[in-house]
Amino acid sequence: MELFMTLTTLPPTEPDLAEIIDKAGSFLLDQDDGKNAARLYRAATQSYPNVGAHWSDLSYCLGKSGEIEEAVVAARKALALHEDDPYVLNDLGWTLVLAGHHEEARAVLERAVALAPGDYELPRKNLQELDKRMSAARRAKRRQV
Repeated sequence: MELFMTLTTLPPTEPDLAEIIDKAGSFLLDQDDGKNAARLYRAATQSYPNVGAHWSDLSYCLGKSGEIEEAVVAARKALALHEDDPYVLNDLGWTLVLAGHHEEARAVLERAVALAPGDYELPRKNLQELDKRMSAARRAKRRQV
């Protein structure tokens, strides 16, 4: 892990730096070491705060570990750096779904669908899943009344 953390001390001009850090984080995730992957991505966001991929990767790790509100914050930072990226929009939208912010999630996912290339179906699928969850929540609420 010490070796991976040294990646976040490289100069920002290092070629392929974001990809190198992503590969290291992906390796940690493949080893089921989400805690250290999050640690690496958190350090990367501190060292290179204008690299949206690091914020997205941190959001993913935080979401997987159940730190949903912090994952939303990281996903919003990624989106601030890549406003019209359907992949980043989708990630934020799904994180908002997990956080229970359904109305905002709907707006974000609809924007992701509108901007997505034809072969990128995940935003549409996530929007459908959101609809299912919202319908189930409405049915449950009616049963309680």
